[in-house]
Amino acid sequence: MAGDVAAVLVPAQKQADSPDATLARTIVETAQPLNAAVLVENSVSLARTLSADGVHITTGPREVAHARRLLGEEGIVGALCEKGRHEAMLLGEAGIDYLAVDQRREAAGENLLSWWAEMFVIPVVAFAPAAPDQVADLVRLGADFIRPQEDMWRSAEAAQDCISALMQAIREAAS
Repeated sequence: MAGDVAAVLVPAQKQADSPDATLARTIVETAQPLNAAVLVENSVSLARTLSADGVHITTGPREVAHARRLLGEEGIVGALCEKGRHEAMLLGEAGIDYLAVDQRREAAGENLLSWWAEMFVIPVVAFAPAAPDQVADLVRLGADFIRPQEDMWRSAEAAQDCISALMQAIREAAS
């Protein structure tokens, strides 16, 4: 592995009875032995079926609370926040393990990522795909995790190059 990958997200279209369900199972079987958590988007039942580590909820606090009840404290429940500070706080109260935000969005004139990082201990993910030249700003704003660019999925070499470049940028930003 080229760097520290904390989690892999199985998107909604790779789920249930789709032809891509086999791909989702392969992702779980490949990522978990490498110590990367596998999260399934919006489906606790599929997460359980695949023995994934948890879920990534994009549909709001009510669904987060439901996922938390079903998975208990041992399952990871993360959430995407798209509506600003109030929604972020509701997600936190519902029991998230991390908050994912589009680091380009502003909430009341303030970057939601930096506001969350300053106010809460729950980790925050810079969820819009980020290039290495954006990492220093994201680290400065308080991002605990950074989503790589989508072009990493072109090939194994592209993934290695992308993760290596991000890891180098993180090391430089942290020093």
